[in-house]
Parts: sequence; C-alpha cells; structure tokens
Amino acid sequence: MTEKGEIFTNLYQRLSEANAEVGISAQLPYGGNSKTKVEFATAYNFDGFHRIQTKFNTQCQIGVSLIKTMGPGINLCAS
Repeated sequence: MTEKGEIFTNLYQRLSEANAEVGISAQLPYGGNSKTKVEFATAYNFDGFHRIQTKFNTQCQIGVSLIKTMGPGINLCAS
C-alpha cells in the first residue's frame, strides 16, 4: 500500500515452450473516487532475432513494438 492509499499488484508468466511472456499490473484505490487502473503486456519471440511486444491499459493507451537483434548488444526497434 502506498501513501496515497493505493494497492499495487503484479502477475507475470513466462511460457518457455511458446517463447511468450504475459504480464498484468493493477493499481487499486483504497477508498476515495480514484479509478482502478489495469495494464496488460505481452511479448513473443519469433526466433533469436525477432520479437514483438504489446501493451494496453484501461486508459485506452495501446503500444506495439517490433524489435530486431542486429548483433550482440545492438537492437533495432520500431514502435
């Protein structure tokens, strides 16, 4: 619980056989008129060089990223 009276919770699951990751994050207000905020995120590895990530939340924000690994420590990202 934070000073503002909010409770945060997170859930993360890695699916190794499917090369996928899923995460959920929630911000729950404790009293008051604040709204509950929920965020969902996914990631999928096509192979060792290509990855897609998506993220959306209850505030109607959507994000998509495509990442290509060019070499060790070098990534090209389009979002």
